[in-house]
Amino acid sequence: MKNIAHKGERKQPKIKAEVNGKGLTVHAGLLPVLTFMGKLLFRQRIQEAVGKEREANAPYQMVDAMQMVVIGLIAGATSMVADNEGMGR
Repeated sequence: MKNIAHKGERKQPKIKAEVNGKGLTVHAGLLPVLTFMGKLLFRQRIQEAVGKEREANAPYQMVDAMQMVVIGLIAGATSMVADNEGMGR
């Protein structure tokens, strides 16, 4: 492998990201998916099938958790591991 001599450190350019377009949403483009799931009565059907109510220590209803998993998969999630930083550590 050939070594290349460095005459000095090159400074990396600073990159500034800015989002200011029209019609952008915090839903990452998933609003049509949520609308479609609503028309399918997804939440009601899951609730009927599972029938499990939220326990006192659960932050979400079971149907909420299942909907989040499905939406995550549609959005391209590759892991079910949550980032727990700042969550009571």
